[in-house]
Amino acid sequence: MIFYNVSNNLILKVNNKSLNLTHEPLDCQNNIMNLFGHIHRLQVVKTFGLNVGIDGHNYNLLNENDIEFYLNAIENHYDKNVFCTKNDLDLNIQTIK
Repeated sequence: MIFYNVSNNLILKVNNKSLNLTHEPLDCQNNIMNLFGHIHRLQVVKTFGLNVGIDGHNYNLLNENDIEFYLNAIENHYDKNVFCTKNDLDLNIQTIK
């Protein structure tokens, strides 16, 4: 699968799973896993989807199996330590005090 266009909120199927394809993470949908770009290699995975930009993947295109691998990790294996934010750290510091 090769993406030829920049699109906002195009629903497509990858290995029988519906995904939302959009350009920017802020345009992602919250009721479906998302494929996005725009942020280059700054963050490859988010709780709601996968950055499919080539610069985040050593300038290689992702195939359907790559996408399925990452989405499985996001949904089933990555925990709150992978996706923590500064706010989470601030809450932990307040709890310790």
